Amino acid sequence: LGIEKNLLGLKEFYFQLCEQRRQARLSVFNMFPRQYLYKKHHVFGDCQAQFMATTHITDADFRECGPDYQMGSELCLMTISGDGNVTTEVLFDCPTGVLRDPCLPFDGAKISFSMRKNDVDDDFHLYIMNVDGTNQTELILNSKTQTKHPLNDCRSIQ
Repeated sequence: LGIEKNLLGLKEFYFQLCEQRRQARLSVFNMFPRQYLYKKHHVFGDCQAQFMATTHITDADFRECGPDYQMGSELCLMTISGDGNVTTEVLFDCPTGVLRDPCLPFDGAKISFSMRKNDVDDDFHLYIMNVDGTNQTELILNSKTQTKHPLNDCRSIQ
């Protein structure tokens, strides 16, 4: 019984040392941001090279056609707490399309991104939304739709 009590005490002491070591290792991250905006999507497989070739054309008629290609993207916010725990929040889910090019300005008020809602009759359009994922607004509509550009000039997006 005495040996078991000593072993239990050593185990608790070991876990305390582990926690101290963890805090020391995590302290280096205090100089880095605690939140990261990122997008995730299905692996594009054998069509990645063709997809990347159209990154500068938001109204490209190119359609991905690899056998393992599938639509579906999410715009996410990852938060790292002081104790090293990581949480992920999905800000915007696009299960039938592709999101790309997310951008967060210094004031952190809005997120801009491009999105193709589907792979049948849509192409990439530019959107903004609040950082909490609400109020998605399309900024530039494709010329094929013959709709009016909602911005009055080429100033930065506010």
